[in-house]
Amino acid sequence: MKSTHRCLVILFLLVLAAPLGAQQPVCPTMFPPTSPVFSSSPDDIPPTDVDITTYTGATAKGRANHNISYVEIGPNDQRVWFGVDAAPGLFRTFYNRRVRANSLSPWQWQYSSSPVVIEYQAPASAGPATVLYSSTAKYRDTTTSNLYEFLMYQVFQPGSCDGVVAGFLYVSFSHDGICWTPPRKVTRPGGPSFPCYPQITDTVPIEAMSAVDGGNTLYLVGVEGDIQQLAPPVTVLDLNGEPRRYNNMDRTLTAIGTASVNDPALITILGGVSAAGMLIPDVGPANGANPNRYKGYAYFMNLQTAWDPTTGDFYLGRGYPYPYDRGSLQPIGRFDPPTGGNTPTTSQTTFTYIGPSPVVGCLPTPGTLPNRIQIYRMNIGSLSNFTQLSTGTWTLALDAGGAVGYGFDSPSSATTPLVMGQTNSSRDWGAVSFLRNREGNLVRYGTTAYFFGADTYKQSKGMGPCRVTGNERVLLGTIP
Repeated sequence: MKSTHRCLVILFLLVLAAPLGAQQPVCPTMFPPTSPVFSSSPDDIPPTDVDITTYTGATAKGRANHNISYVEIGPNDQRVWFGVDAAPGLFRTFYNRRVRANSLSPWQWQYSSSPVVIEYQAPASAGPATVLYSSTAKYRDTTTSNLYEFLMYQVFQPGSCDGVVAGFLYVSFSHDGICWTPPRKVTRPGGPSFPCYPQITDTVPIEAMSAVDGGNTLYLVGVEGDIQQLAPPVTVLDLNGEPRRYNNMDRTLTAIGTASVNDPALITILGGVSAAGMLIPDVGPANGANPNRYKGYAYFMNLQTAWDPTTGDFYLGRGYPYPYDRGSLQPIGRFDPPTGGNTPTTSQTTFTYIGPSPVVGCLPTPGTLPNRIQIYRMNIGSLSNFTQLSTGTWTLALDAGGAVGYGFDSPSSATTPLVMGQTNSSRDWGAVSFLRNREGNLVRYGTTAYFFGADTYKQSKGMGPCRVTGNERVLLGTIP
């Protein structure tokens, strides 16, 4: 991938031993002047200036197409930070600001092309997980004891950990949302370390995370990033004789934790997120030797959270693949054909490359690309009852995606019909975000709240050939 923003300063992640002076905010050089463009909807985020290759061989400007951090600072000021999901990864965080003079004036984006505000050292995949804002500086960077108005949690995956760790949790601070301190690791005492990235220890391996500001306490939710926990080999058995892969997939492998605004880079884990009440489709060829083979996983992949203080509901969204194949148990002696992945189909997982870009083809099991999203809510009354997320029952608010799911090789089927509870949004969404305010609370206009469904890096998945079209983006929807 190329970028016309090569003149922007590179914020290297390997700053762990840097002097304190290097922890001051760094502004992107030659940041563009404002070039306002009309906006008719929060989801018409201007594209970046980075070219991606499509399946036709043409290029298109990368757009926000995954989880985004969309923050309503005030009734006339909305800001968004996002990464562009792509392969190879783009290792950049982009920014734009949507403003209007007053409630009777039209909205406009400040930049016709969303500029880069943070660039990581390649090869890597990275992007913002959560941005929080306080009108008075209160988020403390303990490396300098400086207080900041903006806090950004990020998920960073070094290229050396591809296929090993989905990402590590990092944090940055800012006064204006544009100039950020160099990202540094978030720690959990006793957290794991990985040979693929030996520079850091006490890590927080994460695939996705989200946070809500409760005043002095930050309430965090994140899904496991250690791929050996998400998809261990089926030959690894637990004490009950069942594959660990299957047992883990019945759990959310999603944790809740807290941090202080006085040290957002140090977190405490409180427990796991409950799977009670979740809609987990179990669709596939009947097999008495392995009845749970085609049951989906409960992981909250590509998650985001929002708190609704008006109702006491905590919202949690996720992406998931439909249908799903946990893998054959024939390696442990069960008659469970086919031994290879049965969905998505061979044709859907056949890759075509143009240069380094896999422009056609979806990932096979167990890393099947999510093609549907779900939004859940749980009434906990108050954030002081945050730990109820570990024991409570979820209520499904929305399950949305395309008209059909992936197909099966055996018996042969090009697509899979939806099941009860799933709805057709005519889009193979793979990630979900919320329109939130500065604290991470759900924004309501009257009684209506909004989400952003994201295509991720390939627009068509279950509904047809898996390919990069150049039209991948986020779209606004209402939460039922």
